[in-house]
Amino acid sequence: MIKFTLVLFVLVSGALFLFGSSASAQNGTLFFSPATGSFAQDDSFWVNVMVNTQGEDVNAVAAYFTYPEDKLEAREINTANSAMTLFAEKKYGQGRVEISGGKPTPGFSGIQQIASVLFRVKSSSGAATLTFASDSAVLTDAGNANILNLVASGKGAYVLKAKSSASSSPTPRPSSSVSPTPTTSSQPAPSSFPTSQPQFSLSDVRVDTITGESARIAWVTSEGANSVVEYGPNKEYAFIVLRGELAMEHQITLENLSPQTEYHFRVKGTNAADKELQSEDQVFTTGALQTQQGKEEKGIFGGRGLFIGGIIGAILMLLMLVMVIARKRGESSLFSQE
Repeated sequence: MIKFTLVLFVLVSGALFLFGSSASAQNGTLFFSPATGSFAQDDSFWVNVMVNTQGEDVNAVAAYFTYPEDKLEAREINTANSAMTLFAEKKYGQGRVEISGGKPTPGFSGIQQIASVLFRVKSSSGAATLTFASDSAVLTDAGNANILNLVASGKGAYVLKAKSSASSSPTPRPSSSVSPTPTTSSQPAPSSFPTSQPQFSLSDVRVDTITGESARIAWVTSEGANSVVEYGPNKEYAFIVLRGELAMEHQITLENLSPQTEYHFRVKGTNAADKELQSEDQVFTTGALQTQQGKEEKGIFGGRGLFIGGIIGAILMLLMLVMVIARKRGESSLFSQE
């Protein structure tokens, strides 16, 4: 088993070295799910490492990323739900996680999970950022070209906080029974403050366009926020699409969908203050695929006006030609009589 792992490591590493810089459209991305969150000291949480091949068939992925070792402790890598079946690396420590492996031809495509990583929060404040390293790669099945767009790949940003003191507050609560009146009497001033400051909101969630293989989701936020769509055949939302840039008007196109299939989805947005909102579950159904034969029929019969117009034009041209020939024959007969 050790020998097999070593051979696989050499093969994957060699492929990354030889073909990592091959010229190809770099549309593939790596991202984390969830990409944001707030966790208290000593909390443990899982982060899914995801890949979006943008429809390309890929057979190898190297997902290397860094984390702040003073704030987070990596504790476990789980690949039970991975799209890859062979692994060369599953390492973590010293502020870096390394996961690489592949799947034999034809590989896999679309939005897929690479692995899940378990972290424990060490710090009681600050933020922890997960960032993919420049030696990461996503290799195509045909040609082993590296299609990873590192700039477009997502980051993980997590807010860290101290343990909640609520667990120790039940005992002082009786003594604080005197304080409710002062606190409520002093609250009116702050309570009037939010009325002058608009609250972060998410609205107008809609499906703009639906085809047999895609659907465009659009929505609006009251202030700049990232764009997240979670979707799938049920409310477990097996897939996720994320855009990290902040915007108020959001549009995300879901691709590689199955025709005539019902999908559940919800949208999310996190603003600069790390406040997250999400919509209710919504449903759409993709249309039927339009066959090539259908397209040809539409070209002939759908453009019936043009088709008939062309026939009439041809008939008129033919009549004019007949008249010209007849006229010339008439003239020649006159000359012959003279």
